[in-house]
Amino acid sequence: MQAAGIEDLFQHVILGPLQAHARGWCFGVTRIDVEQDATASSLWNLAPDGEVARLVDDATRACWDPAGERCSCSQERPPPAASTRAG
Repeated sequence: MQAAGIEDLFQHVILGPLQAHARGWCFGVTRIDVEQDATASSLWNLAPDGEVARLVDDATRACWDPAGERCSCSQERPPPAASTRAG
């Protein structure tokens, strides 16, 4: 068996907890984006028939209404740029 290297960490993916709703299950996926030197998160849906669909990028923690018709989520956005105005 080979020793693990730092590159092996780039393969690490975090799956968020499944949240059940009327149309299936929703979960977040977080992975390392090596090119951007950042993490990338997306929100996915898993239907009862096994179909998987990405709902939105840069989002985590979905919240569905009981009927499974509407979803809200937290989005990851960069902080606003600092103001260059003198105060």
